[in-house]
Amino acid sequence: MSTQDKFEMPWQYSFPPFFTLQPNLDTRKLQLDAWCALVLSYFRTHRLCVIDVNESQSSPLFSNTTLNRKLSPETISVILDELRKTGNLEWIDKNKRRAWVLWKSVDEWAKVLYRWV
Repeated sequence: MSTQDKFEMPWQYSFPPFFTLQPNLDTRKLQLDAWCALVLSYFRTHRLCVIDVNESQSSPLFSNTTLNRKLSPETISVILDELRKTGNLEWIDKNKRRAWVLWKSVDEWAKVLYRWV
């Protein structure tokens, strides 16, 4: 069984409005939290650590072929910016085309290492 077989998308992934950035700020916050959790879980499960912005829109992560829905490049940028704010993304290049996706933030890793030592 491959890691792709083990990964299950959350229920929101089958909900068409999940693929449109919500105008209500409270709803948008919940939506972005769900997307961030999904991105981190997806990358951890598939053992990925780099995201290419140009290729991301066609990725199964951001494109649900069953619903015929995909995130816009602008919405992907908003999600990536949210991940950066939480310490889970670091840009590799100054043009913001590729980034490291950190399954745990640097602070979280520091706590893990501190407890281990």
